[in-house]
Amino acid sequence: MLQDAGVSADQSSASYKSGYILGIPIPGGAAATIDRSLPLLVRWLARLHPSPANAANRAPRMGGFAKFGSTDAATTRMLRFSKRNPEAGYYDVIGHGSPDGLSGMSAEELAAKIASSSGGQNIRLLSCQTGCPSGTFAQDLSNRLRVRVMAPTTDIGASGSGKTLDMYGGQWRWFDPN
Repeated sequence: MLQDAGVSADQSSASYKSGYILGIPIPGGAAATIDRSLPLLVRWLARLHPSPANAANRAPRMGGFAKFGSTDAATTRMLRFSKRNPEAGYYDVIGHGSPDGLSGMSAEELAAKIASSSGGQNIRLLSCQTGCPSGTFAQDLSNRLRVRVMAPTTDIGASGSGKTLDMYGGQWRWFDPN
């Protein structure tokens, strides 16, 4: 069903400045054609109403977080960052960190606390220095949970709104289980 001023349904493969299919605008401006726009419409509709067959091809819904230690301004900002900027396929762990621990816990203690809530997901440590080369915390956690761990090499800090993360010259490191 094509609806456009002065256009009949039998002209459906011609180019139009604007047009509609089933009441939905055709994207692409003057160069848009029904033939090119229909696949776009089908993909758009598939995102809105995914079929069970398509669901098998998508990654399972992942995410979540665990916060440990004090509720100070730094951890509150980091929690905001985690909620605003989830990393696909990663479970966030928030707390004050060092190369050898997080909020006073060893990798073994932390693994015991988050094993069931993380659901076997990879872990993103939003904790200062937990990926520092001088320590083994992130690697030990990866080995304990048998998942990939993403950790910063230096101090990190989130903006007050939680929109951005400052790595203070450091970088992310990834640790795979041995």
